[in-house]
Amino acid sequence: MTDLIYDKALKASTFVGTVAGGSGITIPIYTSTSPTFALWNPAGSNKLVVPVSLSIGVEATATAVIATLGFGQVLTTGASAATAAPIAAWTDGSVWNGRVGRTGGNYGRLGVATTTLTTAANFFYSLGLSQATTALAPGLINLTHVFNDALILEPGTMVHLVGNPAAPAEAMTPSIVWYEVPYQP
Repeated sequence: MTDLIYDKALKASTFVGTVAGGSGITIPIYTSTSPTFALWNPAGSNKLVVPVSLSIGVEATATAVIATLGFGQVLTTGASAATAAPIAAWTDGSVWNGRVGRTGGNYGRLGVATTTLTTAANFFYSLGLSQATTALAPGLINLTHVFNDALILEPGTMVHLVGNPAAPAEAMTPSIVWYEVPYQP
């Protein structure tokens, strides 16, 4: 996988999306229609979006909730957010090219904070990361998941961070790396 990622970065087709520092985000329960960290491949992009890794740092602590982190998926999203569309509202987050010094070139979009869905996503992918206790301990907490090319977002699909069976209460700062390749049926 290392050679593949290097090749994609060299071609300026890797991207990094993150929540800006400060207050972080809270990750919703999987039944929520208000994602706070989402990766969307709009319909018509003519690209496949392939997540590489996801890192989550805990920004502020609250009363811990036992929860598994994962992705909810939304299918048939369309090409843009609109009132009656599956994605009713969308706020773009910051995305950088993985080839530092290059800008743009991405079709995948990072959604943060005020994204709204018309129906809840389906919980479909566990990240293998969870909070297994209700007692928080002091210290740095960082969770990382490597996808190993296990997920590919077709045009018109979206995934977003969720908690199952509950929403974690801590404020978190997630960051995702992905690459894009031309669409292949």
